Amino acid sequence: MKSVTLIAALALMLAGSLAFGQTASIKGFVYESGSGQTVPMASVTLEGTKFGQATDVNGYFLLAKLPAGPFDLRVSFLGFSDYRTHLELAPDEVRSLIIVLEPSTIELKEATITAERQRLAGINPASVHRLTPVALNRIPGLSGQADLAEYLQVIPGIIFTGDRGGQFYVRGGEPVNNLVKLDGMTIVSPFHSVGFTSVFDTQTISSVDVSTAGFGAQYGGRLSSVIDVKTRAGNRKEFCADGSLNTFGYSLIAEGPLKKMTPENPGSVSFLLSNKGSWIRTTGPMLYPYLDSTGLPFRYDDYFAKVSFIGSKGDQVDIIGTRFSDVADYPGLMRSAWTSTAGGARLLVSPSGSRVLFESSAFVSDFRASLTQPDIKPRQTFYNSAEASFKVHYRGPLFSLLWGTEMNVIHTLHTFQGIKGILMEDEYFTTELLSYLETKITAGNFMIEPGFRIHYYADKSDLRGEPRLKVRYSVSDRINLNFAGGFYSQNLVSTTSTEDVVNLFQGYYIGPFWIQSDFKGDHIDNKIQLAGHAVLGASYLGPGSLKLTAELYVKDYYRMISYNRNKIYEDVLRVKDDNGGYGTRGYLTKYFIFEKGLAYGLDLMADWSGRYYTVYIAYSLGYVTRQDELITYVPHFDRRHNLNVVGGFRFGRSHAWSAKARWNLGSGFPFTQSVGLYEDLSLLANNFMMDPLMSGELGVWYAPINEGRLPWYHRLDLSLERTWKLSRKMELQAVFGLMNAYNRQNVFYMDRTTYDRIDQLPVLPTLGLSLKL
Repeated sequence: MKSVTLIAALALMLAGSLAFGQTASIKGFVYESGSGQTVPMASVTLEGTKFGQATDVNGYFLLAKLPAGPFDLRVSFLGFSDYRTHLELAPDEVRSLIIVLEPSTIELKEATITAERQRLAGINPASVHRLTPVALNRIPGLSGQADLAEYLQVIPGIIFTGDRGGQFYVRGGEPVNNLVKLDGMTIVSPFHSVGFTSVFDTQTISSVDVSTAGFGAQYGGRLSSVIDVKTRAGNRKEFCADGSLNTFGYSLIAEGPLKKMTPENPGSVSFLLSNKGSWIRTTGPMLYPYLDSTGLPFRYDDYFAKVSFIGSKGDQVDIIGTRFSDVADYPGLMRSAWTSTAGGARLLVSPSGSRVLFESSAFVSDFRASLTQPDIKPRQTFYNSAEASFKVHYRGPLFSLLWGTEMNVIHTLHTFQGIKGILMEDEYFTTELLSYLETKITAGNFMIEPGFRIHYYADKSDLRGEPRLKVRYSVSDRINLNFAGGFYSQNLVSTTSTEDVVNLFQGYYIGPFWIQSDFKGDHIDNKIQLAGHAVLGASYLGPGSLKLTAELYVKDYYRMISYNRNKIYEDVLRVKDDNGGYGTRGYLTKYFIFEKGLAYGLDLMADWSGRYYTVYIAYSLGYVTRQDELITYVPHFDRRHNLNVVGGFRFGRSHAWSAKARWNLGSGFPFTQSVGLYEDLSLLANNFMMDPLMSGELGVWYAPINEGRLPWYHRLDLSLERTWKLSRKMELQAVFGLMNAYNRQNVFYMDRTTYDRIDQLPVLPTLGLSLKL
């Protein structure tokens, strides 16, 4: 691959040219003393100079191109005492440090403001939302504790379609267009059938970066968005445990050192184990007898294990394993089940004397799903992958660089019942090779982040060059203007129709055989999905912690592959075209067809938090359209207006009480109206004669697709928490929650022939207890 080799050579030459010379450097990792966790976004400065940097997500920093001589190093972070040390640097020296911060009981207003400014300086805010455990806990925990799935619903630009098997749609993209990473490995099914629960345990999360558009060159293979979840290591100082029980399920966590971190030797080995699951399928009929006949037939179990090794110089090895499972069982109607198993290792090392940080990882995964329905042969899908990556990080004062290369081997197997009951099966293997280069250049008030990605899809012999760009201009210390954009490609296809509001079964397909070959008269050889993004925004950092953002975005999905709702013939048939000849009409014979999509809109956000209160408001105005071979239409997730208001405050003695609320208001989703009903007469097999002994079935005459709108959706969720500090380590917390507090009847499903209506979940009180040891 000449293109990959060229990018690698360019990256290494750039890093090498910056790494050597008659200048000194200081690098290292920052940890906190209580549990030995790394400290991201800590401020590392040389007092009396312009040199400074914030630590990255690994707690790593590099102060490069320093003149030789004496320096006073200062490391600070909110809630911790400043760390200070005096250093004498020789020419061309690379000094490695391990820094441990001690907690402080003093919280200064100035420190709060500085921390927020550092966060904005370190992350381009255009369509990027960095979530921490503190942020995740701002949302009322409907299952007794906070969950990532609940927070994602309040991010502007993200649309959620419901409590019963709903899915996430990000600025016009479908669920299959969202890339979800867990410590570097791809998770293809990150959310459970009950719509407010993800596979991730919030208490294991270190940070989550959500990119709703214009993401950088290190991410690819998806058209719409990225959710990058990083987990923490286990406690490196002492053994801890955490258990919680609630009306929906349970959660258990155990962690501790296998080799303890000490002031004399920071090298350590720690473990982190997590298990959470549900029993609402069993307890639901007893706790909520007023639910309709469908109830809450959901069950899930999630297991996560991580062992972390830290060397004496901060080098790190993580070994990770996961197993997630989910079942939704509607007796007599359908049963959906899936399991996802994955594991691998990640290495992070900065060799002695080197000014770069090396990162390498390897993971394997296995995803299996099935859907069983009466009188229909089961649908099954397998998605297996092996991923290997290598990255080089360099962070200078005015220039940063990230180069990476990856190889992904993917296998899919999909079976389903086609027309006339024929069992269709396709198994396919492919390899993806890619390389990318991301840089960050600071020039005056500008921060420019150009990037380029080369992605090779081996099975289709398709090589894609994907430029990316982010720009931030600082009008002042408080006001920034931002731009992000780029081009994106994707091979993976979902076997679920975009018109299915409830998608409990997600199938995956990468083969070319069932896909339309022509689109609007043009022949398409390489069946790769393509999109382009552009985002323009502004952010304002006000007094205290006030933050305001506004973004205009457009996503052009100029080649998408969707499940064909128009298919009425098998591929072997020759269908007469509009000109009187006979040619294969893909939109009538293929299981998948090409479409074009366009999404654009405006997202607004206001975030204001103090020591004892938080206020968060997000509003989205969005437009989404799709165009296939025949028509232009709006998909079922085209919600025009979406408003979320979140608030919380702490009160009482020692502020041990906490109240939280979230209110969501959204305009109605599109749906296809019914013109009328008719008797659908069956035909005898292999001829056009009616069966004289059989009555017809009730058929529905549909209006044009999605020209109707459901009523407006709104819901209020509340929670009240009380915390008791029993000892230095022991803490008890009780949580009372109320989902859909005023029992709004939001429509979920209506039978077109019987007019039976099923609503989204009614008012549901929840109660939970958690104990930390």
